[in-house]
Amino acid sequence: MNILSLPEDDRPREKLLSSGPGTMSDAELIAIILSSGGKGQSVLELSQSLIKEAETLTELLNFPIQKLIEHKNLGEAKAVKLAAVKEMAARYNNKSKDIVRISAPGDAYDYIKSSLSGKETEHLYLITLNARNTVINKNLISVGTVNETLIHPREIIKVAVMNNAVSIILVHNHPSGEPYPSSEDIKVTQRLESACKIVGIGFTDHLIVCDSSFSSMRAQNLLGGGEKN
Repeated sequence: MNILSLPEDDRPREKLLSSGPGTMSDAELIAIILSSGGKGQSVLELSQSLIKEAETLTELLNFPIQKLIEHKNLGEAKAVKLAAVKEMAARYNNKSKDIVRISAPGDAYDYIKSSLSGKETEHLYLITLNARNTVINKNLISVGTVNETLIHPREIIKVAVMNNAVSIILVHNHPSGEPYPSSEDIKVTQRLESACKIVGIGFTDHLIVCDSSFSSMRAQNLLGGGEKN
């Protein structure tokens, strides 16, 4: 069966364009990747035979590349395509597991608490976010003393710009066990919030963290009139 003899809507590439990838069988998806058939086989027939031989798409992609190369109707070029698809899928899955979205102060606390647990001196972290409030990076800005950390607005904005951040969250710990901002924490944070407005970076929150609790300056209406930038 030549693939061109199929109705146009049943040809893998045309079917994907008209109906979407979710409607495709495993063999049809493989056919699109391979793009051409083998000796005496259309690309769809070749793909169907590969799935049948492997029993599942997962098992097919787990075939060693040398086994794929030695397959009578594949060869090196097609084997490399299948190996590349497997690697792309693995990288996508690993990246997806790393995605963290911050939609509330508790999300930021859950994300950062392990980095601050048990610290005997104050540590200041900057969490940078993209337009979807997804974490770009967690940056250690400074390490202070038992009861003081260093907050330099210029350094924080520099890191935020380097991270291409749309907004930021500041987090530091209080080894004393009291998760409440000092008057100096509030003053410096409000200055930083004003500086962020000038450069167009949203200041989402500043969390004060202890081993088992935290407080949010945003939730306490200490920032921007209590409204998120």
